[in-house]
Amino acid sequence: FWVQLHGRSIKSRVLWKSLTGASSIRPSATRWWSTWEVIAQVFEHSGQVLEFLVQCDFSPKLVPKLRGLIAEHEHVLFLELAAVEDAGVALVKATYNLEGDGFLAPHAFDWMNGSIHHLEQFIEGKHPKVSQCSEMITNYSMQHETQ
Repeated sequence: FWVQLHGRSIKSRVLWKSLTGASSIRPSATRWWSTWEVIAQVFEHSGQVLEFLVQCDFSPKLVPKLRGLIAEHEHVLFLELAAVEDAGVALVKATYNLEGDGFLAPHAFDWMNGSIHHLEQFIEGKHPKVSQCSEMITNYSMQHETQ
């Protein structure tokens, strides 16, 4: 519900920023841990979540569901957020380090150089799998034309 509320409503994001001072983080298809980042932000600002929901009057379907969920399960939800935060922080840091943000940067650099070399060869017309598939398709088409 939280992601839906922030993903669809500019008013929601503006209210969140006015209460917390932080821009609302939303999931992204290109950031591996963006959903975890949303959870971490909700956990970090959990003290403002109820105030946010009190002031949030622009999503008549989602806000009551969120209020009810928190009212029924506040402590469990807080513990779950804490557990996800604790468990995820190391995984997130490791993943981002493997992207080249830390001591593995030389390895990431080598991988990127290899990728650039591969793309340069592709641009020059050296693409063995595409060539192989093209030949197979051409042969298949020629065989079926003669039949």
